[in-house]
Amino acid sequence: MEQELVQVLKKTFEDRLLSVMLYGSYVGGSYMPKLSDINVLVILKKTLPEDLERFGKEAYRLIKKHKITPLIMGREEFARSADVFPLEYMDIRSRCKVLLGLDETKALSLTEKNLRHQLEHLLRGNILSLRQLLVASRGKKQALKNSVKAWYGSMNTLFRGLIRLKNGTPSENDTKINISTVAKLYGVDTTPAGDLAAFREGETMDPASLVYGLIACLEALAQAVDGLAE
Repeated sequence: MEQELVQVLKKTFEDRLLSVMLYGSYVGGSYMPKLSDINVLVILKKTLPEDLERFGKEAYRLIKKHKITPLIMGREEFARSADVFPLEYMDIRSRCKVLLGLDETKALSLTEKNLRHQLEHLLRGNILSLRQLLVASRGKKQALKNSVKAWYGSMNTLFRGLIRLKNGTPSENDTKINISTVAKLYGVDTTPAGDLAAFREGETMDPASLVYGLIACLEALAQAVDGLAE
Protein backbone atom coordinates (compact mmCIF):
# COMPACT_ATOMS: atom_id res chain seq x y z
CA MET A 1 0.00 0.00 0.00
CA GLU A 2 2.73 2.50 1.01
CA GLN A 3 4.78 2.35 -2.18
CA GLU A 4 1.66 2.26 -4.36
CA LEU A 5 0.44 5.43 -2.65
CA VAL A 6 3.79 7.18 -3.17
CA GLN A 7 3.77 6.27 -6.85
CA VAL A 8 0.27 7.70 -7.34
CA LEU A 9 1.30 10.88 -5.54
CA LYS A 10 4.44 11.23 -7.68
CA LYS A 11 2.42 10.70 -10.85
CA THR A 12 -0.13 13.33 -9.84
CA PHE A 13 1.98 16.08 -8.29
CA GLU A 14 5.32 15.46 -10.06
CA ASP A 15 8.07 17.88 -8.93
CA ARG A 16 5.62 19.76 -6.65
CA LEU A 17 5.61 16.80 -4.24
CA LEU A 18 7.91 17.49 -1.27
CA SER A 19 7.00 15.07 1.50
CA VAL A 20 4.74 12.09 2.25
CA MET A 21 4.26 11.05 5.90
CA LEU A 22 2.06 8.41 7.50
CA TYR A 23 0.78 9.21 10.98
CA GLY A 24 -1.87 8.23 13.51
CA SER A 25 -2.94 4.77 14.63
CA TYR A 26 -1.43 3.05 11.58
CA VAL A 27 2.01 4.12 12.78
CA GLY A 28 1.30 4.22 16.52
CA GLY A 29 0.28 0.61 16.92
CA SER A 30 -3.44 0.97 17.73
CA TYR A 31 -4.57 0.50 14.11
CA MET A 32 -7.61 -1.73 13.64
CA PRO A 33 -8.10 -3.10 10.08
CA LYS A 34 -11.42 -2.18 8.46
CA LEU A 35 -12.18 0.20 11.33
CA SER A 36 -9.29 2.66 11.59
CA ASP A 37 -8.32 5.12 8.87
CA ILE A 38 -4.79 5.36 7.47
CA ASN A 39 -3.74 9.01 7.81
CA VAL A 40 -1.25 10.48 5.36
CA LEU A 41 0.21 14.00 5.29
CA VAL A 42 1.21 15.22 1.84
CA ILE A 43 3.29 18.41 1.60
CA LEU A 44 3.52 20.19 -1.76
CA LYS A 45 5.34 23.24 -3.03
CA LYS A 46 1.91 24.58 -3.90
CA THR A 47 -1.60 23.14 -3.93
CA LEU A 48 -3.54 23.45 -7.18
CA PRO A 49 -7.26 22.53 -7.34
CA GLU A 50 -6.85 20.69 -10.63
CA ASP A 51 -4.10 18.52 -9.12
CA LEU A 52 -6.31 17.59 -6.20
CA GLU A 53 -9.13 16.62 -8.53
CA ARG A 54 -6.76 14.48 -10.59
CA PHE A 55 -5.38 12.81 -7.46
CA GLY A 56 -8.93 11.94 -6.41
CA LYS A 57 -9.46 10.15 -9.70
CA GLU A 58 -6.10 8.38 -9.71
CA ALA A 59 -6.18 7.26 -6.08
CA TYR A 60 -9.89 6.54 -5.64
CA ARG A 61 -9.63 2.73 -5.50
CA LEU A 62 -6.55 2.79 -3.27
CA ILE A 63 -8.15 5.29 -0.88
CA LYS A 64 -11.37 3.29 -0.66
CA LYS A 65 -9.65 -0.09 -0.25
CA HIS A 66 -7.39 0.99 2.62
CA LYS A 67 -9.53 3.77 4.18
CA ILE A 68 -6.83 6.35 3.48
CA THR A 69 -7.45 9.89 4.73
CA PRO A 70 -5.08 12.28 2.93
CA LEU A 71 -4.17 15.69 4.38
CA ILE A 72 -2.73 17.69 1.47
CA MET A 73 -1.12 21.08 2.14
CA GLY A 74 1.43 23.50 0.72
CA ARG A 75 4.67 23.84 2.73
CA GLU A 76 4.11 27.51 3.61
CA GLU A 77 0.47 26.85 4.48
CA PHE A 78 1.54 23.99 6.76
CA ALA A 79 4.05 26.16 8.62
CA ARG A 80 1.65 29.08 9.04
CA SER A 81 -1.13 26.88 10.40
CA ALA A 82 0.95 25.61 13.33
CA ASP A 83 -0.71 28.11 15.68
CA VAL A 84 -4.16 26.85 14.66
CA PHE A 85 -3.55 23.08 14.72
CA PRO A 86 -0.86 22.47 17.38
CA LEU A 87 -2.68 19.39 18.72
CA GLU A 88 -2.72 17.59 15.37
CA TYR A 89 0.82 18.62 14.49
CA MET A 90 2.21 17.53 17.87
CA ASP A 91 0.47 14.21 17.33
CA ILE A 92 1.98 13.83 13.85
CA ARG A 93 5.42 14.83 15.12
CA SER A 94 5.30 12.25 17.91
CA ARG A 95 4.42 9.29 15.71
CA CYS A 96 5.01 9.41 12.00
CA LYS A 97 6.68 7.46 9.24
CA VAL A 98 8.28 9.38 6.40
CA LEU A 99 7.71 7.70 3.05
CA LEU A 100 9.21 10.48 0.94
CA GLY A 101 11.15 13.68 1.64
CA LEU A 102 11.69 15.12 5.13
CA ASP A 103 9.77 15.20 8.40
CA GLU A 104 8.12 18.58 7.89
CA THR A 105 6.92 18.80 11.52
CA LYS A 106 10.44 19.33 12.90
CA ALA A 107 10.56 22.95 11.74
CA LEU A 108 7.17 23.91 13.24
CA SER A 109 6.77 26.27 16.20
CA LEU A 110 4.20 24.62 18.51
CA THR A 111 3.33 26.52 21.72
CA GLU A 112 1.53 25.59 24.94
CA LYS A 113 -0.71 28.67 24.71
CA ASN A 114 -2.01 27.72 21.27
CA LEU A 115 -2.46 24.12 22.38
CA ARG A 116 -4.59 25.18 25.36
CA HIS A 117 -6.84 27.34 23.19
CA GLN A 118 -7.30 24.59 20.64
CA LEU A 119 -8.03 21.94 23.27
CA GLU A 120 -10.75 24.02 24.89
CA HIS A 121 -12.26 24.72 21.47
CA LEU A 122 -12.24 21.00 20.58
CA LEU A 123 -13.59 19.89 23.95
CA ARG A 124 -16.55 22.22 23.69
CA GLY A 125 -17.06 21.34 20.02
CA ASN A 126 -17.10 17.63 20.81
CA ILE A 127 -19.62 18.18 23.58
CA LEU A 128 -21.91 19.73 20.98
CA SER A 129 -21.20 16.88 18.55
CA LEU A 130 -22.14 14.24 21.13
CA ARG A 131 -25.36 16.08 21.89
CA GLN A 132 -26.12 16.12 18.18
CA LEU A 133 -25.51 12.36 18.00
CA LEU A 134 -28.22 11.86 20.61
CA VAL A 135 -30.64 13.96 18.56
CA ALA A 136 -29.77 12.30 15.24
CA SER A 137 -30.10 8.77 16.64
CA ARG A 138 -33.80 9.38 17.42
CA GLY A 139 -33.57 6.84 20.20
CA LYS A 140 -32.31 4.10 17.88
CA LYS A 141 -29.57 2.19 19.71
CA GLN A 142 -27.79 0.80 16.63
CA ALA A 143 -27.42 4.20 14.97
CA LEU A 144 -26.01 5.70 18.16
CA LYS A 145 -23.73 2.70 18.68
CA ASN A 146 -22.08 3.13 15.27
CA SER A 147 -21.73 6.89 15.66
CA VAL A 148 -20.12 6.84 19.09
CA LYS A 149 -17.63 4.16 18.00
CA ALA A 150 -16.61 6.37 15.09
CA TRP A 151 -16.08 9.27 17.53
CA TYR A 152 -13.45 7.27 19.45
CA GLY A 153 -10.55 8.61 17.36
CA SER A 154 -11.41 12.18 18.30
CA MET A 155 -11.35 11.31 21.99
CA ASN A 156 -8.01 9.55 21.72
CA THR A 157 -6.42 12.59 20.07
CA LEU A 158 -7.89 14.92 22.69
CA PHE A 159 -6.52 12.89 25.59
CA ARG A 160 -3.01 12.82 24.15
CA GLY A 161 -3.19 16.59 23.76
CA LEU A 162 -4.42 17.05 27.33
CA ILE A 163 -1.41 15.11 28.61
CA ARG A 164 0.98 17.21 26.52
CA LEU A 165 -0.61 20.40 27.86
CA LYS A 166 0.50 19.32 31.34
CA ASN A 167 4.01 18.62 29.98
CA GLY A 168 3.43 14.88 30.09
CA THR A 169 4.27 12.24 27.51
CA PRO A 170 1.26 10.26 26.33
CA SER A 171 1.47 6.57 25.58
CA GLU A 172 1.60 5.90 21.87
CA ASN A 173 -0.19 2.55 22.02
CA ASP A 174 -2.08 2.23 25.30
CA THR A 175 -5.28 4.28 25.37
CA LYS A 176 -6.16 3.04 28.85
CA ILE A 177 -2.94 4.51 30.25
CA ASN A 178 -3.72 7.88 28.65
CA ILE A 179 -7.24 7.85 30.08
CA SER A 180 -5.87 7.13 33.55
CA THR A 181 -3.17 9.81 33.17
CA VAL A 182 -5.70 12.48 32.22
CA ALA A 183 -7.79 11.61 35.28
CA LYS A 184 -4.78 12.12 37.56
CA LEU A 185 -3.54 15.30 35.86
CA TYR A 186 -6.91 17.08 35.82
CA GLY A 187 -8.76 15.53 38.75
CA VAL A 188 -11.62 14.47 36.47
CA ASP A 189 -13.48 11.14 36.41
CA THR A 190 -12.56 9.66 33.01
CA THR A 191 -14.39 6.37 33.55
CA PRO A 192 -16.74 7.04 30.58
CA ALA A 193 -13.70 7.32 28.29
CA GLY A 194 -12.51 3.93 29.50
CA ASP A 195 -16.00 2.56 28.92
CA LEU A 196 -15.88 3.83 25.34
CA ALA A 197 -12.58 2.01 24.75
CA ALA A 198 -14.12 -1.21 26.06
CA PHE A 199 -17.30 -0.63 24.03
CA ARG A 200 -15.26 -0.23 20.86
CA GLU A 201 -13.51 -3.52 21.59
CA GLY A 202 -16.83 -5.35 21.81
CA GLU A 203 -18.06 -5.01 25.38
CA THR A 204 -21.85 -4.68 25.58
CA MET A 205 -23.32 -1.53 27.14
CA ASP A 206 -26.09 0.98 26.56
CA PRO A 207 -24.79 3.53 24.01
CA ALA A 208 -27.07 6.32 25.28
CA SER A 209 -25.79 5.98 28.86
CA LEU A 210 -22.26 5.92 27.47
CA VAL A 211 -22.80 9.20 25.61
CA TYR A 212 -24.31 10.81 28.72
CA GLY A 213 -21.17 9.93 30.65
CA LEU A 214 -18.85 11.14 27.90
CA ILE A 215 -20.58 14.51 27.78
CA ALA A 216 -20.18 14.94 31.54
CA CYS A 217 -16.52 13.95 31.30
CA LEU A 218 -15.77 16.43 28.49
CA GLU A 219 -17.64 19.20 30.30
CA ALA A 220 -15.45 18.70 33.38
CA LEU A 221 -12.28 18.64 31.23
CA ALA A 222 -13.31 21.80 29.35
CA GLN A 223 -13.81 23.59 32.65
CA ALA A 224 -10.41 22.39 33.90
CA VAL A 225 -8.62 23.55 30.75
CA ASP A 226 -10.43 26.90 30.82
CA GLY A 227 -9.21 27.38 34.37
CA LEU A 228 -5.54 27.03 33.49
CA ALA A 229 -3.50 30.23 33.61
CA GLU A 230 -2.23 31.74 30.38
